[in-house]
Amino acid sequence: MQAESQILEKLAGGEDIEEISREVGLLDLKRNLNDRLLDVFPGYFGNYLLLYFGSFLNFPIENDQQKQIFNQLIDFLDGMDEFNLSEDAKKFLEEGEKFVSLDEINESILEFKKNINNHREFLENNDEIIRNYIDYTESDEYKNSLAYEIKDFSKKFLQDQGFYEKFIGLMRKLSSDYDDFYKKLLQANEDFCKSYPDVLKENKNKKMD
Repeated sequence: MQAESQILEKLAGGEDIEEISREVGLLDLKRNLNDRLLDVFPGYFGNYLLLYFGSFLNFPIENDQQKQIFNQLIDFLDGMDEFNLSEDAKKFLEEGEKFVSLDEINESILEFKKNINNHREFLENNDEIIRNYIDYTESDEYKNSLAYEIKDFSKKFLQDQGFYEKFIGLMRKLSSDYDDFYKKLLQANEDFCKSYPDVLKENKNKKMD
């Protein structure tokens, strides 16, 4: 909406029509990407992904290479299979959507990015909470829940579709901000595993038993 308003202001100000037409075309590309994400991932999951990845795409598309990558992202999403959760899982997400607004989703994304950017401080300040969370994710209560079913299905679905390699790879090429953040994610994961080797090893042994 902000981009549309800026384009209308330029049009009213008598700026070059060809340049305005180019901006409209590029805006449509971003809109198409958003629409495809919501087509593949409806509801809360789709809105989360849209806002998460969209937060790294707040820049003008200035060259043919960027436009080509955008089109590749759209083509990839067009080729994905349908995201078929069980009916119970769909109802679970639908119920959750009633209590979570887009603003709250956006706030959670901002908090997540902040914690990743300062992950060592976050790990140090939330040690007990993290240990309790790890224990809970290994409990029978969690593994028999719809939340676990959704997480497990989503992870397998994204792996099978090549989302991590193809979509994430294209995002890293398109957005330098996202590429920088992705590297921080990798570092945060490495530091997390170093900080909780005892808990992770204990849970791994439980699985083997």
